[in-house]
Amino acid sequence: MTEEQTSNNIYRIFTKEPKPVKEKPDLRLGDPDEVLTVSRGLLNENGRPGKSTPWTDDDNNSVGALFRLHVNGGFFEKGRIKRRDIDKMKPNGGEIFLQHEKLIDSHYLELYGEAYIKETFQKVGRTYWKFADLIDRLRFAQDSSIHGRPHEKRVLLLCLFLALEMGLSEKDTEALAYAAAYHDTGRVNDFAEEAHGEAGAKRYKRREKENFDPAVYFVIK
Repeated sequence: MTEEQTSNNIYRIFTKEPKPVKEKPDLRLGDPDEVLTVSRGLLNENGRPGKSTPWTDDDNNSVGALFRLHVNGGFFEKGRIKRRDIDKMKPNGGEIFLQHEKLIDSHYLELYGEAYIKETFQKVGRTYWKFADLIDRLRFAQDSSIHGRPHEKRVLLLCLFLALEMGLSEKDTEALAYAAAYHDTGRVNDFAEEAHGEAGAKRYKRREKENFDPAVYFVIK
């Protein structure tokens, strides 16, 4: 696989279409003084004062919509607003139209896009492939499309990106990578399961006798 193909595959991990969600209740019904949490994706931090703009109550939809429109990222804004101050709401989890100045508060988060992912992967690719190969060789307690190998590799890549941003040492970065690789190997279902961390930690301890690190065991657990 070429470096360009690898970068494209990694990018698709973060920009895949969101899964269909179950029908949501109509948010127009309820206490007018209730405070709702809303979010949206933006290309810049301009709030368009005086304009009624579309938001959503689903963060995944906000991020997904941004990256489908602009592959090099932008901004994610999240805020709170009283139900009475909303201009219009589409039923069943649809768009929520509101004016920015009516928000109680809001904050921005910059989202990196394709260019950042490709550039950064060149710096962490060697470690990624080492531990991605480990993930392929590990035995999982269940065969899951949600918490299986693709999920483990996404978590691994995010951990390596964070380690790079935080300036972690090579030793600490590899410790984090081991934790990412093992963290869901002991999971037996895809729902809330408090014991899956400890189960994954025990698998790490049994398999990595020569490389065992108590700190990694603690993070997985």
